[in-house]
Amino acid sequence: MTKNLESRLARRMRDRGDLVIGTPLRRLGRAGVKIRPRVVSIDGDEVRFQDESAARATTVVWATGFHADYSWLDVPGVFDAEGRPRHERGISPARGLAFIGLPWQHTRGSALLGFVRHDAAWVAAQLGAQRHLQIDDPLVRPGR
Repeated sequence: MTKNLESRLARRMRDRGDLVIGTPLRRLGRAGVKIRPRVVSIDGDEVRFQDESAARATTVVWATGFHADYSWLDVPGVFDAEGRPRHERGISPARGLAFIGLPWQHTRGSALLGFVRHDAAWVAAQLGAQRHLQIDDPLVRPGR
């Protein structure tokens, strides 16, 4: 971790919890974002939504909303004793599971819509690289 991530301000912002700055849904739709109902289960690569629809996914990026609620996720080793995600710049210990929008995930702007794109681009690049590595590649470590 860089000194910036361990500054007093960074620790205070992380301890404060989630921040909310909205973007109109219509604008998100124009940008190609498809809004789906709440995820209720995942089985293998099949994701089931609250409206009983389903989709296939090989990677999940968790983006916080008004108040983070990870209670429905049962992924060993991903959360600390306080229930906060364990991660390095958003990449969790579980292969293919990442987070964006966490307070001071990497910088002061990590949870702000005007800046979260930097973290999102970095996380997407890391997940893309993971998908292209073969499972027997020595760089691919279990739980990474």
